[in-house]
Amino acid sequence: MRYSNEKMVEYEIVVKDLLKFYMYLRHMNITFETDFHTILEDAQETETYILKISGEVIGRVSSLYVSSQYFIFARMLGCNGDPREILDFSKEEKERVFAELMRIRWKSPIAPVKLELQPRFLPYVYEYVDDYPSCEAEGAVEVVKRSQ
Repeated sequence: MRYSNEKMVEYEIVVKDLLKFYMYLRHMNITFETDFHTILEDAQETETYILKISGEVIGRVSSLYVSSQYFIFARMLGCNGDPREILDFSKEEKERVFAELMRIRWKSPIAPVKLELQPRFLPYVYEYVDDYPSCEAEGAVEVVKRSQ
């Protein structure tokens, strides 16, 4: 992995539609390499990507978020539902859940997205503005924030 000699700057940005933000970065020819991803017990997820342009590392992005899967599990299992309960579902119930999981796709951060980035890319990040991808996403973020 090639690293630039340019010093990285840490920055936090409020993002409501994480997938849209990632597409925004990709339009600048930035590629993503997964560094870390995990699903927490309460169905929140955290992930970190290494950002590159032409194979050169230009930064890193980290986020803590809820995804469409969180909303589906909360709706089907109740707000305090444990996603592991799906193992006890009948075959028909499992098929219905997985069909819904394939149909809906969003990620909404519950905290500012953390960037470590070369300073020359920051002006582009400053310009970014978005809104929640759906009312379900906004609702899921609010539920998680209230429970903390």
